[in-house]
Amino acid sequence: MKKTLFLALMLVIGATVFAQQQMATLNHNDSISMFYGSNAFVDAHNAAVAGDIVTLSSGTFKSCDITKAITIRGAGFYYDSIAMTHPTIIIGNLNLLSPNDSIQNLVMEGINVKNTMYYYNVGNAKFNRCYIDSWMYIKYNNGYAKCYDTEFVNCIIKEIKENPSVPSSYSFVNSVLYHSYMDNDNVTLLNSILIMQHSHCNTIAYNSIIVNNWLASLQREAIAYNCILIKNGFSSVWENPNNSTNKTVENLSDVFETLRNTDRAHNATNEFSIDERYILKEEIATSFLGNDGTEVGIHGGMLPFDTRPYYMVVKKCIVAKKSTIDGKLSVDIEVMVEE
Repeated sequence: MKKTLFLALMLVIGATVFAQQQMATLNHNDSISMFYGSNAFVDAHNAAVAGDIVTLSSGTFKSCDITKAITIRGAGFYYDSIAMTHPTIIIGNLNLLSPNDSIQNLVMEGINVKNTMYYYNVGNAKFNRCYIDSWMYIKYNNGYAKCYDTEFVNCIIKEIKENPSVPSSYSFVNSVLYHSYMDNDNVTLLNSILIMQHSHCNTIAYNSIIVNNWLASLQREAIAYNCILIKNGFSSVWENPNNSTNKTVENLSDVFETLRNTDRAHNATNEFSIDERYILKEEIATSFLGNDGTEVGIHGGMLPFDTRPYYMVVKKCIVAKKSTIDGKLSVDIEVMVEE
């Protein structure tokens, strides 16, 4: 990425006192509105209509119910030590209540959701390069939660708890599902890492790494091609292992450089860490390949794992603490653009 300094609304120069704060921009029909402070995301969402783009700077923002099919872009979910960009963090539970149709859908990119993201009505939504602490269904007005055809690309989800009464449908591309409860969901995995907390029935996995965790397994109905299946101290991973394209190993240490015990239920000493990069041991990365000739897991395939957003990122926003006597306000914005 290349650093570019952009001065927006720089109307006062001199001894003005500045303070860094959060900023959200709302792009509607090529017009841009700006909001400041920890409530900026809430204000931008409230002002948006379907199809608009909300861009959030680095920093921490308050959450709100998402009721509109909009695009929400952040500065990334992970501190980038090379580009020196800090993440965009949303604090507080997010309820996804956005209506969906064939034209407008919810898109979230480069966001770190520190709490639970609850869904009631989500369809054809896309999540790119996001971290989600917990993904869970919620009953709303006594109705059943629905989630269908939702895609995650280059995402890390610490925990997924699904509604067993209403199966959902998902695709995960170069993503990590850390503790998953997705018994009856229709799940497609491509170059992903699945650490099962419950058994999966309707999963199709390609070029992925699947870990048994707490007596979980892929049921007989599941399908796996060119996958590494890790027993992780249990007797099996898949009830129907009659497929010569897969590789079964005993332990996480047989596959990963640093990832070790993930079994939360049995007081694992090495619990979840957002700093884990899921790097394969060299002998695994070079000897067991997916059907596309690249390594299995999140660093192979056509979309290798990357936390950097591809769009312009608002790295820093510095705003004068007060306006001038004639009502003008100084704003200094530093952005990052990818080369």
